[in-house]
Amino acid sequence: GIRDVAVTGVQTCALPISVTFYFCITWLPTYLKERHGFDAASLGFVSGLPLMLSVASQFLGGYMSDILAARYGLRAGRRVPGIVGYSVAALAIFNAAMSPVPMTAAVSIAVATASCMFTTASAWGTCVDIGREHSGVVSAAMNTAGQVGSIFSPLAVAYSVKWFEIGRAHV
Repeated sequence: GIRDVAVTGVQTCALPISVTFYFCITWLPTYLKERHGFDAASLGFVSGLPLMLSVASQFLGGYMSDILAARYGLRAGRRVPGIVGYSVAALAIFNAAMSPVPMTAAVSIAVATASCMFTTASAWGTCVDIGREHSGVVSAAMNTAGQVGSIFSPLAVAYSVKWFEIGRAHV
């Protein structure tokens, strides 16, 4: 029924959140060093910037979700942060991939990450909305889907680097 579709929807939405987080803690420092030539002194800051910005964006996303839900209903309150967050993330990651300027690429990755994390609160809110008395099960299904994606994301990045020769030539 509709709840099955909704659960699949939140599971799908959890993938970019988890995969982006795991990219930041596994591959981002290596990518920034090898692809953009950041030295050790600046690497710590630019590698941590995505998660620093994400702290604020998660709260902002939850706040916006609540405001939109109160004004326009739960559907808008839960969907708009996802649409906005993932749209901004797509534009920012495209900018990061295309930029020959290291700091622009690093800041764009940080914006893309924070934009993905902007969607976190509305995703968890959706679990409560659709799960009702079973919100724990829906939340677990969403979180599990994200974590399964995260298990494979470091491997996907490693193989993508090899297949597309990322880091050897600017695309």
